[in-house]
Amino acid sequence: ADLLDQMSKALHAYDQERFLLNTLLKNLPDQIFFKDAAGQYIRVSDSFAKRYGYDKPEALVGLTDFDLLGQDAGAKVYQEEMEIIRLNEPQLGKIEQEKLPGKGTQWRMVNRIPMLTESGDATGLLGITHDITDMKQAQELAQKNARQLRIAAEVARDTSSTLSTRDLMQKSVN
Repeated sequence: ADLLDQMSKALHAYDQERFLLNTLLKNLPDQIFFKDAAGQYIRVSDSFAKRYGYDKPEALVGLTDFDLLGQDAGAKVYQEEMEIIRLNEPQLGKIEQEKLPGKGTQWRMVNRIPMLTESGDATGLLGITHDITDMKQAQELAQKNARQLRIAAEVARDTSSTLSTRDLMQKSVN
């Protein structure tokens, strides 16, 4: 009876963990993926599947970055991720720029974490990608506005210190 009770509790805990993971992967806007040690997708979030044009996340199971990104880009990602798995060292907060056809330039913050067994061996990789395109565009706009303000301040300074129109025009052009 105790064994049956323990098994029932373990099954309930498993069902609850699975429900929580499924809810997270279905609803989170960040793109999440799990890969095995060979670089094949084990599981991905709905947002990850949609990013690559798939309606169902299950369609990506067994695929690799070579399938999604092509030979050159796939090889680059594969090498980076195999190094993370080999070293058992996470890669956190890496900013990447990506040019997507029809979508323009997009920026993302990527976190790649090796999945380790209790003995410390890497069995795969967990990846979480957050779209930071809006933040990068706001940063670029702020930098452009700061440059324009700095130039306007320099012209104003020169205007107040120069009496000659000719000198003022030359400094403004410079």
